[in-house]
Amino acid sequence: METVQKVGRRIREAYPDKARVGVMVEGLDVADHAHIKIFPFSTPEEFRSVPDMSVEPDHAALAVVAQNLRMEDGL
Repeated sequence: METVQKVGRRIREAYPDKARVGVMVEGLDVADHAHIKIFPFSTPEEFRSVPDMSVEPDHAALAVVAQNLRMEDGL
């Protein structure tokens, strides 16, 4: 949980325009395995949004997000 909180604080710093940082824990597909999703949002619609998996991701935009979230200690 310490790492989740650390990443959440970094997301809050990187996205000050967002009102909240959400956390979802999913463990549906593989036994004894879970994914923790940490993301900025402002509205219930953003929290519940489902990405369009038929669209190719914008890799340049994702690289900018990765750069914005990079931390000094490598997390």
